[in-house]
Amino acid sequence: MVYAAATLHGLQAGSDGHTPWALALYAASALTVAGLTAARLAGPRQPAGRPARPLEHCRLARFDPDHGDHHAWPMAEWIYFLHPPRDNFAATMTDEERAAFAAHAAWLGRLLADGVLVLAGPTLGPVNTGIGIFEAPDEETAQRIIADDPVARGGFARAELRPYQLGFLRGRD
Repeated sequence: MVYAAATLHGLQAGSDGHTPWALALYAASALTVAGLTAARLAGPRQPAGRPARPLEHCRLARFDPDHGDHHAWPMAEWIYFLHPPRDNFAATMTDEERAAFAAHAAWLGRLLADGVLVLAGPTLGPVNTGIGIFEAPDEETAQRIIADDPVARGGFARAELRPYQLGFLRGRD
């Protein structure tokens, strides 16, 4: 509706609305929008309540280092919580805690660069729980990954690891 109204307005009120180049531009635009709309309406539909594709990538699998890198194997997602030792932790960190969290940020950056980390960040408000989602083939590997976190290793926050199944993610097929 908005597209049609904007097109009509441009044709009737625009100073170039009746020139050949503007008419060609409007026609090409209208044909493109009509074609894409028709393709969307005619495309396959998924039954209600079922995901578009099965989440086979979430199956647990044993990683075999002798047979390629971790991206070649089905991966499981893991959610990692860092529970702070007190409320308003971000606002009341000591210099030692700030240094540990700077090392923590560098550690997360390496995991992201290596394609292991999916997302990470803190919750806001009075309880600043850190949340990270990453991929690892099994729980043993996931435990080894979080054991390298400078914050958890240094006792600056309590770590909690749980299996996670990524169900919906914008931009993911």
